[in-house]
Amino acid sequence: MALADYYARTAVAASQVIAGFDEQAFRTALEGACVGVSFDRDAAESREGQALLDLTVRLLTRLYPTIAVQPAPGAEEFAEHLNGLAKAINPRITIADEAAVGIAVGRNASTFDRTTFAGSSAWTAQLSRKTALAVGDSPVPFGAGTAACLAAAAVFRVVVLDDAADDTADLTFSCLDGVAPVPEPAVPDDGWLLSEPAVLIGCGAIGQATVWALARSPLRGDLFLVDAQRRRRGEDHPGRRPPHRHPQACSLPGRLGQLHHRTRVPVGDGTNRSRLSDTSAGRSGVAAPMDRECLDPAG
Repeated sequence: MALADYYARTAVAASQVIAGFDEQAFRTALEGACVGVSFDRDAAESREGQALLDLTVRLLTRLYPTIAVQPAPGAEEFAEHLNGLAKAINPRITIADEAAVGIAVGRNASTFDRTTFAGSSAWTAQLSRKTALAVGDSPVPFGAGTAACLAAAAVFRVVVLDDAADDTADLTFSCLDGVAPVPEPAVPDDGWLLSEPAVLIGCGAIGQATVWALARSPLRGDLFLVDAQRRRRGEDHPGRRPPHRHPQACSLPGRLGQLHHRTRVPVGDGTNRSRLSDTSAGRSGVAAPMDRECLDPAG
């Protein structure tokens, strides 16, 4: 199976965290892997479930050449959205019908031979190797996003490191309080407001993850994104963004308004989908390039 165009940067990143890294063995493990994502109708229709599945597919698509999206009855429409998202991020990806290893979201999601169950409740992420987990429907995306990251890490250990240990069974992690979550956090789940315009400097992997979360949060206000891209001498690739230091402005009406390179689009009633015109071609060489629909949680 064909690996993504940006595989080389992925291998470099992996070499820095895997002891005794063998690039050929790493490549072989990825090329032979098909990772599944299954979910039920409740997950497909809830805000946290959509966020968890969205980020899960983004993470898996950037690493594995083949994925299998397996919806339960009634969730087929959202599966089509996820498949389209995967192809937008990595046009070379293969969409399979089934997988032996995968992540299941929702109590009625189908399972795999080796399943990692992921769930969330507002600020809290949950992970299990044994028990199906539900997802909440709060406007807070942080527990869901964390669950997606933990689940993707668990799958990575299975696929690449052949880790059969159940060390991630029944893991609960609070984004507010770590491993000892407070049952009813005092932080409200609505009405967040930036009283003054804010600036996010750097739109690489961490910056993109930050905007991904803010785009799905109840935060309102104005956020300016600043990203300086320097072109190396001799580089002149069509589609690669020119170097710039101009801030990109967007509004946060509960979700980010439309955002295009150097363009501010009116937010209107807040129903506009969030977009960042940043493709893998335009940011080739970035460890986690984003597709042009990278901030679009609904369509």
